[in-house]
Parts: sequence; C-alpha cells; structure tokens
Amino acid sequence: MNEEINDALRRYAERVQSFGDQIQRWNEVEVKRYLIEPLLTALPWNPADPNFVRHEFPVTIGSETKKVDYALMLG
Repeated sequence: MNEEINDALRRYAERVQSFGDQIQRWNEVEVKRYLIEPLLTALPWNPADPNFVRHEFPVTIGSETKKVDYALMLG
C-alpha cells in the first residue's frame, strides 16, 4: 500500500510541475479541482465521498463557527 501511495504522489508531483506558471493565475475553484482534490485522491481520500471528505464543513474555533474547505473524516 505504501508503495502505491508513493507512486501516486510521484505522479501527482509530476502533474503539478507540468502546470508551470499557470498555477499562479488559477482561482480558488481551479486550485481545489486541479491541485487539492487530486492530492486527496492520491493519499487516498475520495473527495466525492461525503463519508471521507466533507466540503465547507463547519468547525467551532473559540466562540466562532467557521467553515473549512475540506474536512477529512475518519470512521
């Protein structure tokens, strides 16, 4: 399993390098779609499965509730 993850992360790193300077022009949605979600998949967290990855998940920090872009769920 570790070797599979290592291979997936190597492929991910090569893919990111292939984007070059265009990354600097991406908006938040593009960063999530082309960088974050492929990384989650490589690790392997399925961003399309709410049992494992929750989007815009509310968390309480002190007395405030904020939303995190991604929450990785266990169990």
